Amino acid sequence: MAKQSATELLKERISQLEIKQAEEGKALKQELMNAVESLKPVNLLKSSVKEFATSEELKKTLFETAISLVNGFLAKQLIKPNPNNLVLKLVTTLLQLGVANVLTNNRDSISQFISSWIEKLIPDKSEEQVESSSFCE
Repeated sequence: MAKQSATELLKERISQLEIKQAEEGKALKQELMNAVESLKPVNLLKSSVKEFATSEELKKTLFETAISLVNGFLAKQLIKPNPNNLVLKLVTTLLQLGVANVLTNNRDSISQFISSWIEKLIPDKSEEQVESSSFCE
């Protein structure tokens, strides 16, 4: 009788291990699918853009560069008609300083607007992964 119960105990333990192996196999397949999905070029690009959009230092540098480019463009457009006019050069310089001042004072709100715009362009993949996880089973 003791041998039979040991056999039954062994069979029960084997079935428990088989169930555990099946669960771990499903989890491994899911992890593999997530890894494959994250390594697709489109997803690499999206994650890079998201990292760029959330990096405060990069935002600050990009914002300062954009201010410089806008100011330079405006100055060239205003001076183009008559580059020898001293009054126009003075007005252009004052306009550049004014635009730079306005942009610098509102940097946080402008950066927040641009970040939210980028996040709207790149949807979150977590909802799509939940829907696609059913095909692994």
